[in-house]
Amino acid sequence: MDIDDKEDRENSRQMMLKVLEHGDNMMIFPEGTWNLSENAIVNDLHWGAADISLETSAVIVPIAIEQYGKRFVVNIGELFDPDKIRQSRTKIAYSELGLDEAGTQLKKQIKIEVIQNLRDILATLKFQIWEKEGITRRDNVPYDYWKEFIKERCEEWPGYSMDEQVRNGCFPPVKREYNTMLKEMGRMRISKKNCFLFKE
Repeated sequence: MDIDDKEDRENSRQMMLKVLEHGDNMMIFPEGTWNLSENAIVNDLHWGAADISLETSAVIVPIAIEQYGKRFVVNIGELFDPDKIRQSRTKIAYSELGLDEAGTQLKKQIKIEVIQNLRDILATLKFQIWEKEGITRRDNVPYDYWKEFIKERCEEWPGYSMDEQVRNGCFPPVKREYNTMLKEMGRMRISKKNCFLFKE
């Protein structure tokens, strides 16, 4: 799928709906890319998984994967039924919402709640992996661990770059505004008008 092509994105969505409507399974990576963050347990999730599962009444099997060198640890969670969230909010079928302003708002709220729940479930599954793997002493972690980790991942996939993290990842408006603010602050020159923003 060409993520920059709106028509191709919609064609892919329709294909996914058909797969699920026929009772088949499919795998979705809702983070949109590898999680190569230094500190985010689970990146923000794209709405596609929520939208498609709600529209087809499909349940989600949440799976967390952690990589330790060449070893992968997989943790499979319990079935998550997004339609239960819709049912707690309205008796109207998800596909029938969005015909008016109130329905559109409700549909958006349901999707947000589903995505937040799914992200929490995935983060819990990752925590369970970490707990099982045991504690690592901070002084056993090399200072440049994250930098080397990124280098190794990129070397595994020739042509991959961190630009794809930004391109394919999900960045809600609040985070986009925050990142924009950080960039702007990086370009600022200290003056009497803005000195309160800077530490001595």
